[in-house]
Amino acid sequence: LLKFKPSKKEMTTSFPSTSYRIKIKYPFDSEMTLVNPKELHLEEGNTVVFIENMGPGGLRFTSTLQLMIDQEIIFSFEAEILEEKIHLPGAIIWSEELSEDLYQYGVQFHVPETARTFINNLLNDYFETYFHHTN
Repeated sequence: LLKFKPSKKEMTTSFPSTSYRIKIKYPFDSEMTLVNPKELHLEEGNTVVFIENMGPGGLRFTSTLQLMIDQEIIFSFEAEILEEKIHLPGAIIWSEELSEDLYQYGVQFHVPETARTFINNLLNDYFETYFHHTN
C-alpha cells in the first residue's frame, strides 16, 4: 500500500472540487468505529478522535492510537456539524507520527456521490457560518 503524506497547503475557501478541505479552527471530536471487524478478524470498539479538516472526499484527524493504513479497514466517523449528525465511512490512506503517542491520519471517504454533495453543502454552510460571520 502507498503511504501518502498530508498536503502542507490547506485551503480554507469553498470550491466546487472534491479536493478542497475546510480547516477546522478548533478541532472537534468524532466517534470512530470499525465498520467491518468480523470480516477482518479484528476486535469491535470505538474511540474518540479529533477532526482537524474535512472536505467532500475525506478528512484529517489526530489520535493517540497507532492505526494501520489499509484500504480494507473501514471506519465510520460520527460527528455533529451545524446540528446535523453525520456518519461517514472511510479508510485511512496516510499517517504521520506527530510526537510520541500522537498520530495524524488522512481518511478517504467511501460514500456515494449523493453523500459527497450533502457533505459539500454542509461544509459550505459551515464555512459561511464560521468564517464569513466572525469578528
